[in-house]
Amino acid sequence: MFSVVIPLFDKRDYIQRALDSIYAQSIDPVQVPEIIVINDGSTDGGDALARRQADGRVRVLDQANRGVSAARNAGIAAASQPFLAFLDADDRWRPPFLETMRDLIQAHPGAVLYGSGFTTVRRGRPVGQHGIRADELLRPLPARPVEGEVDFFRAWCRDHVVHPSGMVAPRQAALAIGGFAAGLAHCEDHLFLARMALSGRVVLTSEPLVEYDVAVPGQFIEYWRGPYRERFDVLDYHRFLANELHSRIAAGDRSDLGRSFAAYARRQLRTAVLQRAYWGHFPAVDRIRGELGLDDLHLGGLAGACGWIARHAWLQRPLAACLRLARGLRAALTGAGTGGESA
Repeated sequence: MFSVVIPLFDKRDYIQRALDSIYAQSIDPVQVPEIIVINDGSTDGGDALARRQADGRVRVLDQANRGVSAARNAGIAAASQPFLAFLDADDRWRPPFLETMRDLIQAHPGAVLYGSGFTTVRRGRPVGQHGIRADELLRPLPARPVEGEVDFFRAWCRDHVVHPSGMVAPRQAALAIGGFAAGLAHCEDHLFLARMALSGRVVLTSEPLVEYDVAVPGQFIEYWRGPYRERFDVLDYHRFLANELHSRIAAGDRSDLGRSFAAYARRQLRTAVLQRAYWGHFPAVDRIRGELGLDDLHLGGLAGACGWIARHAWLQRPLAACLRLARGLRAALTGAGTGGESA
């Protein structure tokens, strides 16, 4: 039933933990006949460790280093089973994960994406929990945990309700959207989730069956709090949201999915504008506004004001000074320092 797909690049210290979490699954192993590890040019010997597994279901495919999207796509291409279960090499599943996914598939056939909630952990200790709420289900039923078809973009406006290591997709549905966007350095998982959710139904459970280890070096959050905030790149994910929203506005899309996506996309693009303004990067505000045609997307008065300020240089220096003062005051009051960023 399931092909497990694990992209691997220099995760020798973690890959065994990920594999052990698969071996510990409560589902009958016959329903998980293959575990595909895609060695994306590892240099630390993690691929050799994967090859030494006693479990005959594990096979390692080698490729030159091309990034996580290309590695996942290689796994999708090589998979023989109808459902793909994605697991990053530095994360792990709790024992009921695949059994729960099987039950969701049987109870809600025909969806393009299934998944569970997740727990963030640091050095083995839980630090956060994420998942859907009952009011985000399209057809709520009394259940503990909350599960069913979900208004995905509404839920995603509130929180990251599913992690890449908690995604299960029909192989044909993943192939239909072209898999993961190869070549993207950041937010490739967000783009995959958005494209899948636009292509069909999404079924999730709130049960936290995935452990996402935030203490592993090289996490995306390091880019988010460093190089991204220094340069404020216009991400390909921003471009996708803006282009899709422009297209749906032009087509007059008033469907429930269209409205839900529009609310999510506007929130994300508005956040991107406000982040740049908050840190005093008004040239970056002007760049994202111009490149993505944000003035036509009705992002709200505050985002519009930031765009206006970005076009009037004489206002930027005194406003940037006020914002520095505000950030310093916030840091002194809360200890938050840099504050959080979101996509």
